[in-house]
Amino acid sequence: FLSTLYFCSSAVIQDKDKPKIPHGLWPIPTQYTYGSDLNIVLIRDPCNFSFQIQTTEQTPPQLTDLTNLYKKFMFSKICSKTSTSPTADANSILIINVTHPSQYLMNSETDESYSLTVQQGSLVLNATTYVGVVRGLETFSQLISINKLNITSIQAYIPSTPVNIVDKPAFPHRGVMVDTARHFIPKDKLYEVMDAMVSVKLNVLHWHITDSDSFPMYFPSHPNLSKYGAYSAEETYTMADIADIVSYAIVRGIKIIPELDGPAHTTSWGYAPEYASLLYCTEPEGNFNVPDGQIDPT
Repeated sequence: FLSTLYFCSSAVIQDKDKPKIPHGLWPIPTQYTYGSDLNIVLIRDPCNFSFQIQTTEQTPPQLTDLTNLYKKFMFSKICSKTSTSPTADANSILIINVTHPSQYLMNSETDESYSLTVQQGSLVLNATTYVGVVRGLETFSQLISINKLNITSIQAYIPSTPVNIVDKPAFPHRGVMVDTARHFIPKDKLYEVMDAMVSVKLNVLHWHITDSDSFPMYFPSHPNLSKYGAYSAEETYTMADIADIVSYAIVRGIKIIPELDGPAHTTSWGYAPEYASLLYCTEPEGNFNVPDGQIDPT
């Protein structure tokens, strides 16, 4: 859905009376200038493309995961495998200056701003926080064009250089909500949602985990909630699943807001025998004949 939204929006935003923007950037950066169509930065060694992290702080492991992720994303289609060997080509090295890489958790106060300059022999990304690096890498990846010259030769380059970008979000909360109570969503599909989110710089995943319909979250301290409340044993999230999903989000600069619906919409809680007496209003009612369930305040 988000990918469809991106393509539709990018098509609509082009005013027929304005020149076509040469890079497929979305959303459009706050400040964005570019050069002539005749000027390109040729990435001569894409399979050995590397990142040089420059900071005075210790870098978290998430930053290595992030750069590996983007290297694969940008060049896996033209490289059978990417290398960890350093390259001598300045056009194949992105220098990342980050002031506080340890600030990798997304919250409402996180500085997501970054600046990016691309010119012959110099690719530089500047950011204050880890999340700013995430946003800048996404923009950098969108600048790259791949051109198949012939059957055996494929070219990676950045058109219309020099490119100068200074960017920050217009809104601190840019989110999507997923409902895994009414329709269970497998872990790999939640990953796909977050991949789509990072591609358009969304930063909050509101995860509506439970509702009257089902309780798919497994708690070791309360195992009967999911044993009786989930649609099936296969349609549950273990503690390991949840840790994986949270880790996946952190690397991509996404905050997860988990929601266990209550004190209403709790019928699924009452399917566990020990909690049935805590609820009332669990009989089917309303237009959709779905019981809501209320936690008894007494």
